Amino acid sequence: MLSFISWMLIASAVSCEVSEREPTPGDDPTSPQECCKTIQLKLPSIVHFPDSEEYQERHTTYYSLQQQELFPACTVKPTSAKDVSFALQIAEAGQCRFAVASGGHMAWKGSSNIQNGFVFDFRGLDGIEISSTAQTAKLGTGSTWARVYKTLAPFDVTVAGARINNVGGFAFKSQVLGFGADSVYNYEVVLSNGSIIDANKGSHSDLFWALKLAGTNYGIVTRFDMHTYPSPAIWGFLALYPVTEQSVLEVFADYETYSHDNNNPNVFQSAVFVKTAAQDALMSVMVNTDGMAIDPPTKVQPLQTAEEIGSTHDVVNDVIAGALNDSARAAWYTLTTKVNTQFILDIYKKAGEVFQPIMDRDGLSIAVSAQAFQKSFIDATRGSPVFNSMNGPGEDLTLTLLMITWTNRADDEAMKEATNKLGRLAEDEAHKRGILTAFLYPNYANGEQDIYGRSVTPGDLAKLQQIRNVYDPKGTFQQLWKGGYKIPEKPGQRGRERDEL
Repeated sequence: MLSFISWMLIASAVSCEVSEREPTPGDDPTSPQECCKTIQLKLPSIVHFPDSEEYQERHTTYYSLQQQELFPACTVKPTSAKDVSFALQIAEAGQCRFAVASGGHMAWKGSSNIQNGFVFDFRGLDGIEISSTAQTAKLGTGSTWARVYKTLAPFDVTVAGARINNVGGFAFKSQVLGFGADSVYNYEVVLSNGSIIDANKGSHSDLFWALKLAGTNYGIVTRFDMHTYPSPAIWGFLALYPVTEQSVLEVFADYETYSHDNNNPNVFQSAVFVKTAAQDALMSVMVNTDGMAIDPPTKVQPLQTAEEIGSTHDVVNDVIAGALNDSARAAWYTLTTKVNTQFILDIYKKAGEVFQPIMDRDGLSIAVSAQAFQKSFIDATRGSPVFNSMNGPGEDLTLTLLMITWTNRADDEAMKEATNKLGRLAEDEAHKRGILTAFLYPNYANGEQDIYGRSVTPGDLAKLQQIRNVYDPKGTFQQLWKGGYKIPEKPGQRGRERDEL
């Protein structure tokens, strides 16, 4: 999945089939079943109902098992932007609600699935086209990073994609490339009126900027055109260590040095505490994109290791993939702070206190991870709406993710409550220490966290609102596209903010 991908001229062949009447907010919506049947009349091969294998495949590929508890009336699996345009016009004419899923890795329920409506299943938009010079690649929104990396490997290049093969996140060279969106030079996007346009620096440059923090507000992105970079071979290393005084001291001393290193674009590191009822462990992930092995961060004997030198595809598939389950019941919470490794250790200890009453629940795993936003990383986001917010502190930052997984549905509310409690305690403590920053990384946030109220400045939020009103003047996506993150309605209106901040 290109998980960040799930964020994002009416064709004469289909325009005659869509009602000319313009629906207004408040119109009675057509039933989702009728919308599905209307799309099926024109494009029978892309509409799939609950009794079909295609529907079931889409349904069971959601990472979060909570997402699999929603059942759309049908799935619509387009193979072209024109298919998306036609189905979108049907939805707009009938006021039919829909969701959009590519890899389906957002963790919170309803982020890319829907109960009363239909789902765009983008797994059919999986084309990968490499330029003759191999300096650029055009990626269909439904492509997985595993396929992208495998396709690019024979050319000794890669793109700023995810570290885990079917997920999202940021890349091994993000220290100089920023987020994946910062390497996108063109978006193919379907607007709410059904028109298909390219957004780039030379055409629709305002939309191009906004799509780098798009949420579900501007249009449905059907293709991402990205710059590649040379990558003949990389070295990857993952180790699980026992949590001891020595391992914690050495792993986090190494991580802190890396967090302040703005001059080595080839190295990636992260550190993750993992707590279960059976044991605690400290995970270290290290990658060197020049292919040379690096000394482990500690001399403590590891519990488990994986190591390889190979293509980005090989390392991601064989080494890093083991860091995350394919599916789980999940609750996430994220925050960003100034670099302070003691804070990460303290939050890990606090997690033990918060979850202690429910620590015996089946399958419970608590992960507290630290990942670096060096100043060079932040500088690479200058063309994005998040730059001013991230750059505000003027120093290196740490992204913290609290990732909780468990087995039984009966434990959902207890886990969600404990996760949010731990997250709020973490933010409160960071605020007291003077290290809390506003930025929230959208790929890690949950549905209750205020992306647009926190991750952009007031001026950039107003600009995002203005651009949304230009490209979706009737508010079609605000009303009908369910899931993702929504920009606040009114200019000057901020998103939700907690009183403590």
